[in-house]
Amino acid sequence: MGAALKLTPQDYESQSREIQQKYQKLMMDAAANGQVDQMTELANKMTAEIQELAERYQTSLRDGLSVVAAAPEPQRYSYKSEYTSLNLDEIVCEAERTYFEALNADPVIGELARRFTQQESPGLQNTALAGMAKHAIKLDLRLAPQLKQVVERCMQILKLNVTPIIHIVASPTVNAFAMGSPAGQINIGLSSAVLEQMTPAEQATIIGHELGHVLLGHVNFPTGAILRSEAPELTPVHAMKLFAWQRACELSADRFSLLCGESFEKSARGLFKVCFGFSVNEDAALHDYLGQLAQGAAGLKELCDLEDFYSTHPLPPLRLSALGLYAKSEGFAKSVGKPTGGTLGVGDLEKQTQELLSLCESSFLQNPAALSEEVQKFYFYASVLVGLCDGLVEAELQALANTLKREIKADEINAILEQGVPQIAGITRGLTPVIRDNLSESQRLTLLRDLCMIALADGRVTNDEIGLLQAIASDVGIKPQFIKHVLAEYVQG
Repeated sequence: MGAALKLTPQDYESQSREIQQKYQKLMMDAAANGQVDQMTELANKMTAEIQELAERYQTSLRDGLSVVAAAPEPQRYSYKSEYTSLNLDEIVCEAERTYFEALNADPVIGELARRFTQQESPGLQNTALAGMAKHAIKLDLRLAPQLKQVVERCMQILKLNVTPIIHIVASPTVNAFAMGSPAGQINIGLSSAVLEQMTPAEQATIIGHELGHVLLGHVNFPTGAILRSEAPELTPVHAMKLFAWQRACELSADRFSLLCGESFEKSARGLFKVCFGFSVNEDAALHDYLGQLAQGAAGLKELCDLEDFYSTHPLPPLRLSALGLYAKSEGFAKSVGKPTGGTLGVGDLEKQTQELLSLCESSFLQNPAALSEEVQKFYFYASVLVGLCDGLVEAELQALANTLKREIKADEINAILEQGVPQIAGITRGLTPVIRDNLSESQRLTLLRDLCMIALADGRVTNDEIGLLQAIASDVGIKPQFIKHVLAEYVQG
């Protein structure tokens, strides 16, 4: 940063919090004493101080902004498990690997993961197992010969060197889960409905899915502990990264369900029952439903509500589509003894799977160079507008650089800032017809989610940012409620 910079990004954030905390305490005291006029005066003073601080920081950016570089490419991660001799790198969804590498490269998530793994994971595992002892029974597989055969078949297919411990939880809903376990153990939980309502083939897909979570180490990454920790350095952007990784993990685990189910139809029926609660007994009926998804993203768009984009699990139609892709792959054909079968090579499989995941992930600019100059300019100007709502900070510029996959130079930002907010807003609005006419609805949705990422990059979001994003959404033909749904819980005034 240049010498004109009076505040570091950390100073700006900490001083903003201090101002809010100071006045919030004073306003609570005034409220307790019934001093309504005093509360209003204090609120105005707080707003003025925060605005002054933002203006100081914005001026420093204009006078001495450093180059913000896109995040470097992380090294490739290799999957290994003590429980199997399978080559897991040949099975795992490549999107999962990419997201996991990004999680480990993120200094905040990486440090929290190391902290919880080293200090709390053993205790959490013991607590989970103790809870299972209270609310579930450890099933002696000799008492369930049919399930015993299913487990043994899954062990054979996945080349397991340890017998999974199965816990049964009384529940009328089909459900299953895997738990982090002490070394040398695999613990799987099944609802009683899995035993009572599912065929052996369907049970194999459920157990295979959960074993996939274990073998790929999903159960060992302390996602829940991180999200529950309320660590001050953890922002909503970090949470969105964790959720994106979790969605990709589900697609990887679904590949193990297909291996254990041994055919697409059997696995799809099991997944259908888990997702929708009822069976599809005829292959013809199943394929009729799957035919609705034949157009990929276009078909999914017709089936999905906006709220579905923010689930920790992918949309059921997306999962079924991804499962169908893996069933056509050379890798699956090889795994079932047909080395010359399969119509999808590794590259095509992972590319098409990523395209499906992109429907529910914040990554609109997968290939910025392929987008028109007008679309890129709209995204750049809109991002700057969003940042200016509460004082453009380096965290927001870093998020922009990461999405664009290139450096953001000081001259670029200064040239835009010198035009003034009304001019920036006018240019952005003037480009909205290009966005409406040239981008599909799903592309416009993901563009709006990328702009939400910019708003969240500094760890908070204001009503001004929400109002601006809603206006942009309306201009490009997206319902403003979409923005409210995504950002409302993070509003700080």
